[in-house]
Amino acid sequence: MAKPEVLTNVVDFGDNPYLIGPHEPIREELDTPELECIGEIPKDFSGIYLRNGPNQRHAPYGLHHWFDGDGMIHSAEFKDGKVSYRNKWIKTKSLAEESEEGRSIWPGLMDTPDRDLKTSWGSDLWLKDNSNTDIAIHAGKAITTFYQCGEAYQLDPVTLNTLGSIDLESQGARLMSAHCMTDECNGDLLFFDYAVKPPYMTYGVINKDSQLVNFTPIELRGSFTSFHGFYT
Repeated sequence: MAKPEVLTNVVDFGDNPYLIGPHEPIREELDTPELECIGEIPKDFSGIYLRNGPNQRHAPYGLHHWFDGDGMIHSAEFKDGKVSYRNKWIKTKSLAEESEEGRSIWPGLMDTPDRDLKTSWGSDLWLKDNSNTDIAIHAGKAITTFYQCGEAYQLDPVTLNTLGSIDLESQGARLMSAHCMTDECNGDLLFFDYAVKPPYMTYGVINKDSQLVNFTPIELRGSFTSFHGFYT
């Protein structure tokens, strides 16, 4: 298996408020086997903390909002009284296309929609699916999602390598909303999807083999409504 490409970022983002200061993107992918710690980490404390968030790689297409940044996952792994850190961009299809072009292709949340651009993601199909919003653990993989509706990407929770996306379309579903949940009893992944055309909302269940085992349209009165998250 080929070693995954290590991505970097040398872009001058100027003075955009969402790309400087605390929002400034991390410029490279790191793999630090042992961090210096102040104090002592108990040797029996073990596990991995994962964080997902926006980290723009290319200069923005136009106006830039914090939500537009490419998804990057961070890991702090605790083992034997030590902690290691690594981070990687989530290798979405959209990031792969932009990396090949060497520039941003899609407008951002604060831009005017460009209907002449290729069909993409989001509830109304013009935003870039950056998978920068949430993480769920399902069947031993980390699942990352987009803040509207996008593809659900599977990552190795240890190496952070992107394994691909769950194929929902060939199973009769469409996309996955921002916050899916794992059923603690049987391990199934529960999710919603919403769109600007009927059915405006659907509910789905994916088993541990990434097979769609339940897909139910939900009738809504009126028209489209955005369901960012809908679980308690």
